[in-house]
Amino acid sequence: MKTDYEIQLAKEYYEGGSTPKQTQMTLYRNHAIDVGERTITKWAKKYKWRHWRLAKVELLNNANPALPFGVSKITDPVFHDAEAIAKKYCRGEGYVESGPIQPIIKEALSEVIRQKEGVPVAVLDYLSKVVLRSFIKELRKNKPLDPRIYIDPERQAIIDAVAFIKEDDEVPQLVVVQPEEMEQRVNEILDPESKLDAEVELEVATEMPPDEELQRMVNEEPE
Repeated sequence: MKTDYEIQLAKEYYEGGSTPKQTQMTLYRNHAIDVGERTITKWAKKYKWRHWRLAKVELLNNANPALPFGVSKITDPVFHDAEAIAKKYCRGEGYVESGPIQPIIKEALSEVIRQKEGVPVAVLDYLSKVVLRSFIKELRKNKPLDPRIYIDPERQAIIDAVAFIKEDDEVPQLVVVQPEEMEQRVNEILDPESKLDAEVELEVATEMPPDEELQRMVNEEPE
């Protein structure tokens, strides 16, 4: 039986623009809460949650790169990154089913320092005393998910949804240019007037009648 706290967390992610699958993954990734995708869908219908698609549209419409956090909506990006690194370590390489928690927290903080330079002491202290201990305890209650899942389905969904635009995505045709053509093109670039002269000569040449016709015209001229 899930607690009101877990249901409220799911609601925040769902109404914030996460699909049921993304909500499921985020709950586990950020809070070590294991809840099924179908359960989240049932909760959304039962409690009449605001549909995630509406929030998705609003996020795109209201995104403004000119404002602080105008796209990501992350108000403390340093803490956000540090927390993500530490929790990923606890879920993956640093996961152990039992035993003391202190060594895991130390290793997780070391991983944060290794991957991200200049993390303030206050961030590390908050992770150590407030975030990681409860996260690891909750993590041990649930069966760890396959680490391969953590390719981050939210970002993968964005990648998969990239639109195909024909004029942009067409495969360019390989054009083979002969050496003599290449030389001519280089000369045209270096001397644009030469190209114009060649076009004039071509135009004059195409307008001239064939030799037989020219001869006939000469013969028909009055004496």
